[in-house]
Amino acid sequence: MSYLNGKTVETLVVPVRCESEQGTAFFISDTQLLTARHVVKAHFQSVAAPAAIYINVAGQSLLCMGEELSIPGNAIDLALLTVVPEADYHATEYMTLLCDVYVKNMPFRVYGYPQEMAMGCNLVDLEVRNRLEIEGGVWNNRTLIRDDKLTLHNFDGLSGSPVVSMSGRVTGIIVLQINETLSYLSVSKAKEHLDNKGIRYDIDWVTDDITTMGIGRSYQLCKDAVATVHGRYMPKLHQENRDLEKTLDNISDKQQLEESAKKAATLSECISKLPDHMKEMIQNKLKIWLDLDIDMLMANGCSILKRCYDYIESEHPFRSGGYSDKVRKLNEIVYELKEEDFERLRFTETKNLCLIGKAGSGKTHCLCEYALKNQTKTNIYLFFGTDFQAYQSAISYIRDMVCQEMSFADFNQELKNRGRYAVIVIDAINEGLGCSYWNNHLGALRVELENYDHIRLIISVRIPFDKEMNDLLESKKWHIQIIEGFVNKAKAIDDYFEEYGIDQHYRNHRIEAFKNPLFLKIFCETFHSLTEDERRHVNKQMLYKRYVAKKNEKVTDLVDEDPELNIADKYLSKLANYSVFYDHFNPITRRKARLYGQRMAPYRLWEKDLLHACLTANLLLDDRSHTGEPAVMFEYPQIRN
Repeated sequence: MSYLNGKTVETLVVPVRCESEQGTAFFISDTQLLTARHVVKAHFQSVAAPAAIYINVAGQSLLCMGEELSIPGNAIDLALLTVVPEADYHATEYMTLLCDVYVKNMPFRVYGYPQEMAMGCNLVDLEVRNRLEIEGGVWNNRTLIRDDKLTLHNFDGLSGSPVVSMSGRVTGIIVLQINETLSYLSVSKAKEHLDNKGIRYDIDWVTDDITTMGIGRSYQLCKDAVATVHGRYMPKLHQENRDLEKTLDNISDKQQLEESAKKAATLSECISKLPDHMKEMIQNKLKIWLDLDIDMLMANGCSILKRCYDYIESEHPFRSGGYSDKVRKLNEIVYELKEEDFERLRFTETKNLCLIGKAGSGKTHCLCEYALKNQTKTNIYLFFGTDFQAYQSAISYIRDMVCQEMSFADFNQELKNRGRYAVIVIDAINEGLGCSYWNNHLGALRVELENYDHIRLIISVRIPFDKEMNDLLESKKWHIQIIEGFVNKAKAIDDYFEEYGIDQHYRNHRIEAFKNPLFLKIFCETFHSLTEDERRHVNKQMLYKRYVAKKNEKVTDLVDEDPELNIADKYLSKLANYSVFYDHFNPITRRKARLYGQRMAPYRLWEKDLLHACLTANLLLDDRSHTGEPAVMFEYPQIRN
């Protein structure tokens, strides 16, 4: 959550007074502020000299001039203030206005100076959310309900306070108190008045919607999830995999699917209404012995329609005859349709996608990139296999995280109302509790989600664990996509070498294993510690050892140990040995890992503990899925192996 930084808010939101009235104003440029008009009405009503308006900024009392924002026939309770030139004050920071759409229960913050608190000198931060939209409201058009625990009995002094969204932008201005609740005038209601004064505002409000159904919430959940994988996702070095991205789009982008379906339905209707001799020509050519009606053409992912399309598009069989209007319309519709439309329509009934690839082939990288970059298309919720715990079913955990207090049925209905899909992404189900857990829960999760037509499921699993997942053997239930590493290996090598500052001379030294993103990344991170011979004759085991040795510098610094002891290598070897020979390749419990660390580097508080150092260096990662007990796992399982 961002909202506003508490250290700077007092220079953005300031108290304002005009004669006996006191309220709140906020900067929208270096010298301009917005407030409620009724706070400074004396300035506009004075017959002789205008009543003075003062704001207080960082202990300074600054004189301002006021301007009406009302326009003829459309009065509004807003005023524009400008710090007089003589004050010689320019704000270094100011707030941005945001034009949004009303969403019930949308959370906001209200910053202002209530007179009840130190006579209007203390800034308060109120947690509020939308309660009601007032139809036909003139002075105010939305009401709020408070969620904070601050003891505040009246709201005098809060008029003019900004209503701030998650991104720190202002969506409205407090203008009235109604039945002991606050109400505000939204920026969207005041658009015409702001345009008249040349005051700018943003319109990209959807990422600020952090309600249960909001894009902002699903995006924030994805960001939080991605933050847990550390170096396994590097946005700057993402390599395009267009085929995979198309597949992900086909299963998750409802708007594109509907556009393709609409064009296909138009073509189906046109073909069904062709004269009989034209339809017979198509049937004889393509050996179709069924009537070319709309339902038949649209069935099975439009497979028969695709054959008709290919025939008409390639051979143009109806160039002449007495039906020029019908033929022209048919050709226009065929021209509008593309191969990608039919590719998309093949996924009409597909609700489950599984990505399969070897370790380090880029599954996590691709899913993280897609989840973060495509929230405007669909609500994407990203999970990892290590998120799940033995005592809770996958269905229950995902429902709690995605739907909050809603049921799947209500959540699905709201998605339908909004015309969007929700995509549940679970990366690396082989990690964490692994096959034993997912053989009990994957099928149940798939069956449950298949009941809801606007929810999709995408998982990834490492080869060879896909053969151990019983539900994946139901091939008709899953669309399987194999990932084999970089599509353009040469470009990937160039990008990685440039990022890591590897000499141009070595860019011509291509290694087949570099098709694996993980191997290339580790090579680049250890490159400067390799000998010339090691750079030319790369050995995986040697490379992993070098990678750990490079990280050893940070680990020994954190634990205050002699670097020559190679304590990181020895510690990881001990943990790997325990995992392989005593714990069936499972993650190591945090208690056991701490015990080994204390034996190798004893008498240290947590800040200098060996386990803490390896977690900080990302050689180990937290894993809370292991039989419900906190555990740790290797950053890269290949290093353990």
